[in-house]
Amino acid sequence: MNCIACSTENIPLALFCKNCGAKLVPKKNQNNEDVDKIVNLFMLIIGSGLVVSLFYFFINLIEYIDIYSITPVRIITSLVVPVVTLVAAIVMPHQKAKVFLFVAFTLEIIFFIRYSIL
Repeated sequence: MNCIACSTENIPLALFCKNCGAKLVPKKNQNNEDVDKIVNLFMLIIGSGLVVSLFYFFINLIEYIDIYSITPVRIITSLVVPVVTLVAAIVMPHQKAKVFLFVAFTLEIIFFIRYSIL
């Protein structure tokens, strides 16, 4: 039985991976659990992006009305999507999706530094 977290081959009756300690799932259930976890993580990323987009809309509306400056809130809000992406990359069981999420996280941080701080 292969570990879904690190792809190490384990004995058929093992409950946990001998390499990383992750809980092992029988092959017939691995595909369903992988797909469910991947879909849930991507939905989390998309959902957090939508929440941040709505928050930006309200921030721009408040600044347009000229109530007060909320630059610190804008900076904190800009970090929500990269943090969610990082968490998703850490817990992602699928190796290619994990690499994609780490690359996305790196690009998000680069854009954050470029446009928020500089």
